[in-house]
Amino acid sequence: MLFRSEAFGLQLTDIGERDGVMVLSIRRQGGKWTFEEDPSTGEEVRVSTKPRTKTKHGRRDLVVPAPLAAFIRSYVTAFHADPATGVPDHDDRLIMRLRAGSETGQASFRNALMRAFAEEHLDFSSTGFHTSPHFLRKCLATDLAFGGARNEVVRSAYLGHRPSAQDGGAAVTMDRYTLRPEMFEDFRTLAEYMATKVESEVGSLITPT
Repeated sequence: MLFRSEAFGLQLTDIGERDGVMVLSIRRQGGKWTFEEDPSTGEEVRVSTKPRTKTKHGRRDLVVPAPLAAFIRSYVTAFHADPATGVPDHDDRLIMRLRAGSETGQASFRNALMRAFAEEHLDFSSTGFHTSPHFLRKCLATDLAFGGARNEVVRSAYLGHRPSAQDGGAAVTMDRYTLRPEMFEDFRTLAEYMATKVESEVGSLITPT
């Protein structure tokens, strides 16, 4: 659903509700050190967040599948709520920093995921193909193509790719990059499809620890 950089760019203020479902506003990238020009000085400065998506098509509002929405709400309550007031700081990054002062996290996530793949015998030596975080996006795209979203434009928009028309591949010009009413219903359908897949194959995403 998201690029790693998009997931690490999410802040609590990007989480909203619409018509009874959770919506994530994808507006920035994070989790990796890079250099950006300081607009006030013109100098290159080291930052961990870019105030834009990877491409203009990445700027989108996503309907979140119900199991993932339940997990996010529990996660925010457990890790972001102020112990005294119960109110979270909405400027916080959604994904908690694993170490004090750590502003990144993409590499640690990828390394942990690759170790998990290997422990479950899902690495190249066992499967014959390379597994990675991006591989999971490909799996989702495949599921959507063959089950939840046969419409190429809807599927591309949900994944943050450049949509293309089905009548020859001409680029579709999006007049704006907020969630339009008709796209909201399409995205809700995708979220419901993914929720059904998660509930039938995994169950709850919340694991007692």
